[in-house]
Amino acid sequence: MHILITGGSKRKRKLVRECIKFASEKILTPIVDNKITIFVQFKKLPEYWCASTLPIYYNGISTNRPKEFIIEIEERCPLNVIKSFIFHEMVHVKQHVKGHLRDYLRSEHVNWKGKKMAFKIDKFQSYFLSEWEVEAFGIAHGLIELHENKNKVDMK
Repeated sequence: MHILITGGSKRKRKLVRECIKFASEKILTPIVDNKITIFVQFKKLPEYWCASTLPIYYNGISTNRPKEFIIEIEERCPLNVIKSFIFHEMVHVKQHVKGHLRDYLRSEHVNWKGKKMAFKIDKFQSYFLSEWEVEAFGIAHGLIELHENKNKVDMK
């Protein structure tokens, strides 16, 4: 996996790199992992966003299984919250790579496991209850637990 990070402090960049590598080991296969590039940008985001994942589409063409992604993280995000955001966004990377989640460009729809579904980011209830977000929150929680337990074991 290729990881390029811009912005953020040295500590934030180190944590992001560590979390991306950990998540990819747990949820992506080695063959897929070697073909993915992730660009992480710390930047000012709209006030209700903390992080987002955007597949990179060339010439406006959406592919079923993109291999390059931009993960944007709010630049003021505290260090202790970044881990959960990265794990959550890495689940979305997995969803895109496996072809389970596909964005329709310039549309308020996504394709989730073959079904076209209406989706508006400004309607938080539909956001939190959408199947791809429920999966992302659940797996991210599991990754956090695994990562924290790994670190506890490493310290002994």
